[in-house]
Amino acid sequence: MLSKSEEEYLEAMYDLMEEGERLSTKNISERLDVSMASTSEMVKKLSKKGFLDYKRYKNIELTNKGFKKAKELKRKHRLLETFLSTILKRKEIHNEACELEHAISRESTDALCKYLSCPTECPDGKTIPKCDDKNCDDCFTSMLDSLEIGQKAKIIDFLCGKKAKMRLNELGLVPGNYIEVINKISTGPVKIKVKQSEIAIGKGLAKKILVKKDYE
Repeated sequence: MLSKSEEEYLEAMYDLMEEGERLSTKNISERLDVSMASTSEMVKKLSKKGFLDYKRYKNIELTNKGFKKAKELKRKHRLLETFLSTILKRKEIHNEACELEHAISRESTDALCKYLSCPTECPDGKTIPKCDDKNCDDCFTSMLDSLEIGQKAKIIDFLCGKKAKMRLNELGLVPGNYIEVINKISTGPVKIKVKQSEIAIGKGLAKKILVKKDYE
């Protein structure tokens, strides 16, 4: 399990490699706007965990394990930016994606990719790394608001803030639970059944709840 800070370092290294820059302590520290001393300590830590190949006074290199993780993080970030570009102002997209990428699961990332029709580029025109998971193509998910009356689905994840998540959890909406749409209005809330309760979810919030459709 990596910390948020460790993941940010790996992501910065992926960016530098993508731009053809050397993975040096200086370049990494400048990219993240942190001291070279802090960068050196983090490089040693990531090296011990097997994510980097590092020898003093030599170039830093991502191991296969490190590259795979960095690629996964960048995939999450750019998919989130693509999604958020439809609901947020441009200046807010990057920072919001940075916060969400450390919390969203791999399953949810693949679900989001499918929902967005597998985009190849983010809003900045940068390539979105492809998924290495052979099961990714089998993932058929959507947002709650796209379900029709009578359709059932499994809750996968939420793309909303902590307070909204807590409120949804209190209502019985947690990842893994099944729901059924019992009524919906094009401009109004979506009424669903979860366990033995009926709940009305606002249209805006329904657009942020990832679900996997049940075809059985």
